[in-house]
Amino acid sequence: MILKFPGGAAPEQKSQYAGKRIEELTDCSAVCLKIPENAEARCGLRENETVDRGSFVALVGGTPVYSPVSGLFQGRVSMNDGDYYVIVSDRRLREQRIFEPETRDLRSLGFAEIQKSVRELGITDSRSGLPLWKLMERLRGGCRRVVADCTESDAVCGISARICIEKCVSVIGGVKILLRATSASRGVLAFEAGKTRVREAFEKHLGADSPVVCARLQEKYPYNDRALMNAIYLAELGRNETAADRGVLIVSAECAAAVYDCMASGMPMLDRYIGFYGDGIARGANLKVPCGTTVHDIAEYLGGRARKTPVFENSLLNGAPAGGAVTASTRAFIAQEKQKRRRTPCIGCGACAAACPVKLIPAEALGGAGAEAARACIGCGACEYVCPSGIPLVSMINKRRARAAEEKGGDEL
Repeated sequence: MILKFPGGAAPEQKSQYAGKRIEELTDCSAVCLKIPENAEARCGLRENETVDRGSFVALVGGTPVYSPVSGLFQGRVSMNDGDYYVIVSDRRLREQRIFEPETRDLRSLGFAEIQKSVRELGITDSRSGLPLWKLMERLRGGCRRVVADCTESDAVCGISARICIEKCVSVIGGVKILLRATSASRGVLAFEAGKTRVREAFEKHLGADSPVVCARLQEKYPYNDRALMNAIYLAELGRNETAADRGVLIVSAECAAAVYDCMASGMPMLDRYIGFYGDGIARGANLKVPCGTTVHDIAEYLGGRARKTPVFENSLLNGAPAGGAVTASTRAFIAQEKQKRRRTPCIGCGACAAACPVKLIPAEALGGAGAEAARACIGCGACEYVCPSGIPLVSMINKRRARAAEEKGGDEL
């Protein structure tokens, strides 16, 4: 059975990258490790200090950060999109091992031990950009289910499919570890129905009595928490409600695989799995790269990027312009102009309302009495993506929200 959810935009074309193996990029000139805005950061290195791959760099927001390359630490550097710790690579890949592989029986480990391990290993979730230990901490009311989101961030992408195919055992193993940690009774591997090879890879390693099951989802985007909860559990999240509030821990396929791999090896999370796609790049690819690898280095590895082609992070549907490097929330870079339609008057087709996952009618949100509706908008971009009249609905709703805030004396909606 294919699980469906209301709203969302169906892709106009399927990805050509789900069948391309992951390439490993190790030769980069430098890495830039982003420091989240307003996060407390305590650096453990001096400028111009030599580091090895795996060396401790800093404690950022309570999560340790490690060097993904060997080279020279340049300190904290401010760039256009924020602050970074910069390490210039010496391309020698000297490695330092801080932790030992986990040898304890999984059945002997509980929430506290596993949460401590994923924190020490610096494991982050690319769906949210948050450290996994913080996501686990939100499960204060208990956990019923663990969901590995194996869907793509955009229809053009293929990296999640490749992770599931090439690292199938790690993804399943990571979900089982999280099941043990949270005492949840069931794990779910959620992926698009068209990903036949993903289904075959998982089913090969899942027995009939496995606590981990597959969920085949309708091919629509975006697959945020709201869409997944509705498709899998027919649950409607409130405006300020999260999946964790319903006792469901949702992590990316990459994060699940990292839990298994990092605990088994004793090495922290030093690499990221991303895709780089689009007409603006010489060739697209699924990649394994050191954390913080620059967009420039990746583009050079792929043959170069067409000048002035914009690069979006994660999705053409609702992705933002990419920063200078791979961050904790990067799943893909897409070098391509966003789809542009000539703007014409609204024809009243209702496509925007049908695509809205929170069941808004954009025309009402833009109206004089639509402040509450505008506030409920989650900015996913589905309405704008499907609009045949090319109306920039998301930016218009954002302006409506700003205007309503001004009318209330500057209070944020």
